[in-house]
Amino acid sequence: MWDDFEYTASNGPLSAYWGQNYKIIYQCNEILDDIEKSGHKDDTEAIRNRGEALFFRAWCYFNLVRAFGEVPLVTDQGSGSLRCNVPKTTAERYTNRLTKT
Repeated sequence: MWDDFEYTASNGPLSAYWGQNYKIIYQCNEILDDIEKSGHKDDTEAIRNRGEALFFRAWCYFNLVRAFGEVPLVTDQGSGSLRCNVPKTTAERYTNRLTKT
């Protein structure tokens, strides 16, 4: 299916791949938000945790873009319809946005 570009909405493994990557992205966004709100964001552990969250979020986007091309770029927590109605983003925007965070 990957090599032949035969993607269907009912494909279980494909849907799981998409969902699990975005689950990690949302968890990373939550960690980043919690670090920003904490009073200890300059501590060594917070800096390390921030770096790890940024890495894993970028890794998930790398995998998604490699598999699907343009995908929605979600870099904050958002809620409700804001999480559901995110437009696709160009690859150039991923590079610019993810390297500036």
